[in-house]
Amino acid sequence: MPSTDEIYGGSFLSAVVVKSEKLVGKPLTIKTVEAQEIGRGENAKMKLIITFQEIDRQLVLNKINAGIISESYGDDYSVWKNKKLFLQITKRQFQGQLMDAVSVACENATSSYCYHQYQKNFNGIYECIFCKEKM
Repeated sequence: MPSTDEIYGGSFLSAVVVKSEKLVGKPLTIKTVEAQEIGRGENAKMKLIITFQEIDRQLVLNKINAGIISESYGDDYSVWKNKKLFLQITKRQFQGQLMDAVSVACENATSSYCYHQYQKNFNGIYECIFCKEKM
């Protein structure tokens, strides 16, 4: 199905792109992490931008996602290279409206930050594909 995000989406990941390209739960390897000013004028803010090895689009980290990653991989984002991330879709409030948003989970996520997606493992036990919590 064609979407306006394909035309106007730019080089950054959005919830629409993550869903349409079936990236939810797919392991992505961090290629680079750079601080970059996003926005214009007095609305511009420094954000971390992640580039992945497997896809062309980049992920702009909000404070929540940066916190989730730093809890698992440390505050020094220069050591995040070659670490795995999993993208998820969640709801977030933006300008007073509840919207779909991209959320991240790390390879060894703690269950408090995980939006569990359970799958049967080779032993027949259901476990979360992100944090490995058993069901």
